[in-house]
Amino acid sequence: MLRALVSIIIGATVTFGLFAFMAFLVGGGAQRNAESEDTPVIEITMDKQDSKAQKKPRVTPKPPPPPEQPPKPDTTPPDSSSNIDTNLAFNMGGIEAGGQVQALS
Repeated sequence: MLRALVSIIIGATVTFGLFAFMAFLVGGGAQRNAESEDTPVIEITMDKQDSKAQKKPRVTPKPPPPPEQPPKPDTTPPDSSSNIDTNLAFNMGGIEAGGQVQALS
C-alpha cells in the first residue's frame, strides 16, 4: 500500500513539473515582446522587368522522298482444283466401363 501511495505522489509531482516546464517554454509574457526591435518591412511583390522575346530563325526540313511503288499483286484467280479430301469420316470407338465385380464377404 505504501508503495502505491509513493508511486502516485511521485507521478503527480513529475507530471506537474512537466506541465510547468512546458508552460515556461511556450509562455514568456511581456519579456519576449519588450526585447523585440522594430519589425522589418517585407515586400512580397517584386517588380518584374520586361524582357524582350528573342526570335529564332526556323529552318524547315526537306520533305522526304516519295515512297517507291510496291509491286502490283498477282491478279490470277486461285486454282479451283484441290487434292484435299473433304469427306470426313470420324469413327469413335466405344468406351468399355465393365470389369470384374468382386463380392464382399
